[in-house]
Amino acid sequence: MEIKILGITDPEGESVNITILGITSDEPTTSVAGAGKDKDEGPDGKGIDTSTAQVRSERSGTMNGRVYEIIFKAVDSQAAVTIGSVKVSVPFSMDGNPAIDDGQNFDATKIN
Repeated sequence: MEIKILGITDPEGESVNITILGITSDEPTTSVAGAGKDKDEGPDGKGIDTSTAQVRSERSGTMNGRVYEIIFKAVDSQAAVTIGSVKVSVPFSMDGNPAIDDGQNFDATKIN
């Protein structure tokens, strides 16, 4: 799934350029040789140094849902810089219970 960071402005209301710096997850990224549909094909996060993050909308079947944190840099027209982040979650099931963040311990752009 593609994720764009929108609605970020500078104090004067001007738009800013967004660059993705990192993507972490509370679940490890694994890779299975010869993986196909519905199999782990890590890494789960892509888009570093671009304006759009990409994450896989899957989670471990034995945990409580996956939470990604997308870290970004925002630069305005005066070259002022700020660093921010947003969290995106993939619930364990569709029963309405949210995913639980067990700590951003894994780099989602690499196989852990």
